[in-house]
Amino acid sequence: MAGSLAGRTIVLAGGSGGLGSATAQLLGAEGARLVVSYRANRERAEALSSIAALVQADLSKAEDRTRLLDAAPEIYGLVVFAGDPARVADPSKLEAALADSYRVNAAGPLLMARE
Repeated sequence: MAGSLAGRTIVLAGGSGGLGSATAQLLGAEGARLVVSYRANRERAEALSSIAALVQADLSKAEDRTRLLDAAPEIYGLVVFAGDPARVADPSKLEAALADSYRVNAAGPLLMARE
């Protein structure tokens, strides 16, 4: 069928969270081949193991981005749900939290899209 996602490979980076999990379910129902990454919560990601290949990856690390993209050699689409808010209780830690947030929320996804 024209326009179908059946058999097409879609990477959901950070796809094991709330929005990512719901999207994975919808794409899986369309027949897409899914590769879902998670950074730290393998248990939550395991809930998607019946419909997706799981890859542990921190998008801020080049070797992790490579491993994730290698899991999808015929990639059709990339959706990024990965995120790290810069929330801190101690104001003196805000600058470091913002730098980490930038690496995860902006630099990592942009570099992966480019790669």
